[in-house]
Amino acid sequence: WILEPPMPDTTGMFGIGIAQSKKLSHALKAARLQAEFELAKMYRQELSGSERAFEQGDSDGNVTSQTIFLIDKLVNSVPVVGYESVEQVVEPNRGIHNVYVLLKLPYDEFNKVLKQEKAKTIDKKVQANFDDLERRLDKRREQRLLDEKQTFEQEQQALKARAKLLEPKGDALEPKRGSL
Repeated sequence: WILEPPMPDTTGMFGIGIAQSKKLSHALKAARLQAEFELAKMYRQELSGSERAFEQGDSDGNVTSQTIFLIDKLVNSVPVVGYESVEQVVEPNRGIHNVYVLLKLPYDEFNKVLKQEKAKTIDKKVQANFDDLERRLDKRREQRLLDEKQTFEQEQQALKARAKLLEPKGDALEPKRGSL
């Protein structure tokens, strides 16, 4: 299963991880992380990773090598949870621990996560629709207040104009001199 990983079957998908280190705990974590990464790739999750390798040889044929793996799991849509460890092999070899991990993600577990994520998405959409409705209602209230204010100001202008028309004019009440 290390060289030929199992294909997805009717119950789930598989991911393998391979790591080696002088420190057993590091090799175990690295192999498990690689296996999780393999499972995550199957779901097109947002992941980033980098690998750096350095080798240097001397004139005696000795080779110094350093390898760095960096895998960031940026899970925005579907977290990889509910997997089970199918098999794990640790082979110590002259102070180096070779670790092989086989993980399986059952479809049932994945479907549960998908349903939870879908419910969250629906809740967010519903909330966004309510927020949009609230914005439109606020805008309508503001418009209504503005309309009422304009109507009030127009009525005030009309009352002032009417009052001005009804005001007695000083010239009209006094008789003109010299007309009698």
